[in-house]
Amino acid sequence: MVTVAVAGGTGSIGSAIVAALAATKKHKVFILSRKEPENLDEGVSALLVDYEKLDATADVLSKHNVDTIISCLSLNSEEGHNAQMNLIRAAEKSSTVQRFAPSEYGIDYLKAPPQLPGSEYKIAAVEHLQKSRLAYTRFLTGVFMDYFGTSEAPTTLRMVYLVLDHLNKKAVIPGDGNTPVALTHSTDVGMFVAASLDLTEWDEASVMIGDRLTLNELTKHAEEVFGEQYEVVHESVERLQSGDIAELPSNVPLYNFVPKEMVQAIRTGAGLGMAQGLVDLTLDEKSLNRRFPELTPMTAKEFFSKYRK
Repeated sequence: MVTVAVAGGTGSIGSAIVAALAATKKHKVFILSRKEPENLDEGVSALLVDYEKLDATADVLSKHNVDTIISCLSLNSEEGHNAQMNLIRAAEKSSTVQRFAPSEYGIDYLKAPPQLPGSEYKIAAVEHLQKSRLAYTRFLTGVFMDYFGTSEAPTTLRMVYLVLDHLNKKAVIPGDGNTPVALTHSTDVGMFVAASLDLTEWDEASVMIGDRLTLNELTKHAEEVFGEQYEVVHESVERLQSGDIAELPSNVPLYNFVPKEMVQAIRTGAGLGMAQGLVDLTLDEKSLNRRFPELTPMTAKEFFSKYRK
């Protein structure tokens, strides 16, 4: 049994990871939170912390014998970055924490262009961990498969349709669509993260992949599963770099909650990454797929078929 604490455990990917950890019924699972969360999974408890108070946070971790911290904190702001850095420092100060997984769940930012949005905060966390006494791993997942699903597919993520609009049978493909991308569904991310707690040693990078295919192949799978041809638009890298991308009609209702400009910025940023090959991952012997061959993540076609109307 491992005593594990998840920071940001009520958030999007955090919720999926906490659910998977709780489902194993093997570990003692805590959520680190600034305030008392509601509707926790069975077997999950909350530890209230203030990330600005390092000594107090370290004491909480030590008191509850926390061995492993999994960070799912949002790093979209300096506030989130500071919270994670303070949590790393508190973990170092604690007498019990041995392992720390920083908030990653995407591409390998250490191999990406330094100007890529979000890279600065992620790299800073890794550089600090490299100098610390803590073992660490970066969970690399590619793009969440959830973002390519239908409105019927349940997810804990804040949904934005990146490429495919199944309701309106439209695909907006970044680049020529021939560059491979790695996709992993959020539930499978949780499954692999939970399994990784059983490892006696963590590698510095833990790759997991549900499916690896091109966006043209992904669109063909959608057409086969849903039985209709999609209207396909290819967006050039130059247009994406200008911040422009064709709209997907199913995203329009989101504009009531998230500004259209932000939705489109998310899509252009992700689109550039996919078109330029930054979202491609490969499996080696150290990958979680190979270390846990008994675990079978969903492929994209299986995902489409599972939630076909």
